[in-house]
Amino acid sequence: MSHEVETMFYVGKTPWHGIGTELQDAPSTYDAIVAAKLDWTVSTYPMFYLDTQGSQQTCASKAVIRDSDGRKLGEVGPRWTPLQNCKAFEWFDPFVTSGLATLETAGSLFCGERIFILAKIKSDDDVIVKESDDRVSRYVLLSNGHDGKLSVRVGFTPIRVVCNNTLGMAHKNNASRLLRIRHTKNVTDTLEQVREVMNLANKEFESTSEQYRKLANTTINANDLQKYVKLVFKKNSAVESETEKETDDELSRVEEKVTELFETGIGANLSGVHGTLWGAYNAITEFLTWHRGRSQDRRLDQLWFGAAATLSQKALHIGTDFAKLAA
Repeated sequence: MSHEVETMFYVGKTPWHGIGTELQDAPSTYDAIVAAKLDWTVSTYPMFYLDTQGSQQTCASKAVIRDSDGRKLGEVGPRWTPLQNCKAFEWFDPFVTSGLATLETAGSLFCGERIFILAKIKSDDDVIVKESDDRVSRYVLLSNGHDGKLSVRVGFTPIRVVCNNTLGMAHKNNASRLLRIRHTKNVTDTLEQVREVMNLANKEFESTSEQYRKLANTTINANDLQKYVKLVFKKNSAVESETEKETDDELSRVEEKVTELFETGIGANLSGVHGTLWGAYNAITEFLTWHRGRSQDRRLDQLWFGAAATLSQKALHIGTDFAKLAA
């Protein structure tokens, strides 16, 4: 299988695809960009076309070219300004040098079109279920697109320790939102302002963990589990690419897999987890993190940048509503 992950480094467990540079200790931002092989830059160049008379005309869009190998990464508008990888890493400098966070992984997807940097916030894990020491760690993710399709994003990401599932946030204030920053000339100034949001992160993580604990304190039966999965994954009837029968068949397969993970998934049998909404929510996030889609690389892209991130958030909101009704 070809990997959509082009280059990366990691600290700790070997990643899903078994590739990348392993580091024994968390690196500095300088060492991280070298280890992830992201020490390259991009430039924009004008694009041209021939009109009906055969004359060369300048396009409104520009091509984004990687300087190291001349690869075209995307097409962008005239006002788009690249955020170079070194500047993206520099955003983490105050947190790394002060010991507030450690860089755990970084790399590029789709031959450099998208880059990501994941750092673990130095704080105590949030204990969701005390009797089984089921914990969630706090992370901050920065992602950037050189393809013209993805804006710079900074977001706070909870990850369940026992299974490494990426979870959703409660989304109660600005600290929990992915901040979309336009590729304009003042993009680095905007990133400077994002640092101020970091002080709100811990409050947001605490609020989110409280939601998780409510899920863990709510039991769920087989019928409600089926309703839960349907509400999360049911597609809009306006989708034209599939017939209703195909949609129902797909939903049935998802229900079957999530039900299996609810019973046998990683951490599903922990005391205080089995038979709860917390277990059901993690069955969905495990499905999104490790099973949905054609490859784990594609799942990562969808989980951090695409539909799976939306579904994880939706699952948390619906699960919270279930918990309120059961209270």
